[in-house]
Amino acid sequence: MKYSIGVNYGFRVALILALALTSSSAWGASSEVEGLYSGGTTAYYDGNYAGAFELFSSAADQGHASSQNYLGIMYMLGRGVIRDDSQAAVWFRKAADQGHASAQFNLGDMYAEGRGVDWDDIQAVEWFRKAADQGYVRAHAGLGFMYAEGRGVARDQARAIEYWRTAARQGNLEAQNDLTHRGISWTAAPVAGQPAPARGQSSGGMAGPPIDFGSLRTE
Repeated sequence: MKYSIGVNYGFRVALILALALTSSSAWGASSEVEGLYSGGTTAYYDGNYAGAFELFSSAADQGHASSQNYLGIMYMLGRGVIRDDSQAAVWFRKAADQGHASAQFNLGDMYAEGRGVDWDDIQAVEWFRKAADQGYVRAHAGLGFMYAEGRGVARDQARAIEYWRTAARQGNLEAQNDLTHRGISWTAAPVAGQPAPARGQSSGGMAGPPIDFGSLRTE
């Protein structure tokens, strides 16, 4: 199926790409938990999903937010574990409650699509906003969509464009394309405090594994 808010932004792809690769020390992790997380990321990228799931689970049970976010993604994709959207949402929430930006975005996406949780656009906007407040670029794109469609907020095209421009100027291709298709410029000098990215700059957020964008857009 095509996702309701993925038509313009491919949020399902963005969700999968939102794998947290920040240093576990940023979450106050012990050296033991840091080792579990590091081993989990290595196993994940080696395609050893069962091993990654075990290591992330051990770290997540000790409160490690990035590992909790990974578990959410693995439950959502059915990698190393039986696919379970409800469990994905549980783990995203654990990380999101600790302030993990990509998990906040991911949880917002689950609410926006009604996957693993009851469909709730107000909750989606709330979690997107929390992530956006931390500078998570895809969350700005998500808020742009929600304002444009009047989902969880009053429809406001000016606010939508503002959020899209913020994302576009940081390299988010979906926001760039959406504005371009509407005939709206995003390349003009940014507002004060919002420098334009250099050519080739990342779209922001956390790095993730190589993904087949075409196939994921139609899941």
